Amino acid sequence: MTAASLFDMATEAHRAGQLARAEHLYRSVLEQAPKHTDAMLLLSDVVLQSGRLEEAAALLEHATRVAPGNAIYLANLGDIYRCLGQSSQAVAKLLLAIARKPTLPKRCSVSPSPSRSKETLTRRWPATNRLWC
Repeated sequence: MTAASLFDMATEAHRAGQLARAEHLYRSVLEQAPKHTDAMLLLSDVVLQSGRLEEAAALLEHATRVAPGNAIYLANLGDIYRCLGQSSQAVAKLLLAIARKPTLPKRCSVSPSPSRSKETLTRRWPATNRLWC
């Protein structure tokens, strides 16, 4: 099966709320196409929904190395770092995101705001519904 067809199956499972199946399929995509950044992004969404923030951050770090100009990946990573209490990393990623796409929504601003909890972030996800702009 091709990476493209696996990705399509993974997104269908993801939309249907079948997170374990979606995770398995996204990982299969990445085995075949290790630089498939959309699979990395959506896999980070799945692991984030499972409460695994550190793993989601690692996936997005890898995605930003593969696609360093992608403001969405950087902004999502900044959000995760903010929830992990890693303020300096959060600010750095969010500033990079804004530099790459100055028209990012205001919710990506780095101005002081109450820290968001892990529960708030996982409830607000998926990434596909957040920062596509």
